[in-house]
Amino acid sequence: MKQRSFVLALLREVIPEIHQGPGCELYALYEKTDGNLVLIEKWASRHAWQAHFDWKPIKRLKKELAERVELPVSRREMYSR
Repeated sequence: MKQRSFVLALLREVIPEIHQGPGCELYALYEKTDGNLVLIEKWASRHAWQAHFDWKPIKRLKKELAERVELPVSRREMYSR
């Protein structure tokens, strides 16, 4: 439970900063009925999405969550048609 509290607090802290970044249209945290956390992201372009991996808050998330989340993290990339 301690890890979950840390993860939630960290995400709630950095999400507003990420959401304000260039090209970010949505960066929101949701909780599934089974308790798993889901981040929903929407970007203006694939380039903007790829660029955000170099941002300071994303690097912080990677560093501080590496030992605290179950890996592998599932990622689904989608585009409207």
